[in-house]
Amino acid sequence: MTVIEAAAPLVRPLPDHRPVARDRSRRPEPATPVPLPLAADPVPTVHTPARDPALDPRLRGQLQGLATAIVDAVAGRRPLQQLIRWVDERVLAELALRSRLFRLRGRSVGVRSVRLQRTEDRVEATLRIGDDEHGEALALRFDLLGTRWVCTVADFGPTPGPGGITAG
Repeated sequence: MTVIEAAAPLVRPLPDHRPVARDRSRRPEPATPVPLPLAADPVPTVHTPARDPALDPRLRGQLQGLATAIVDAVAGRRPLQQLIRWVDERVLAELALRSRLFRLRGRSVGVRSVRLQRTEDRVEATLRIGDDEHGEALALRFDLLGTRWVCTVADFGPTPGPGGITAG
């Protein structure tokens, strides 16, 4: 029998993994509190836009009519196809969904009140809609695209699920 020479180890040793020792001879200076300057006005200011400065009566009537037409389409009193020129395709899909939900629940909603607020290049509308028993809110946003106002957002709030349970 012959003696085989010892082969090199197949596993290399691990590198040194211990943390580097820090110099602890000097201590850090304690943090000194810095006084904050006192505010001249302790009440925070909230930006509130002016009340409809550029919303003329003609535009107000046009957008109120469009908002009412949207609610009529949801209630089933007007075909959704009539709104294609005046609403975004996502809004049209939302209106179709809401129309089906209102029909399934056997409700016919109407407009109770409309409030319009103009901000720069858009108008936001808040509607109170409902029937004799239930009331809901509807928020609409109208953007000026070219020469006409188009509804780009329709928010009915949470979507009711089966049994009246609302889903986020």
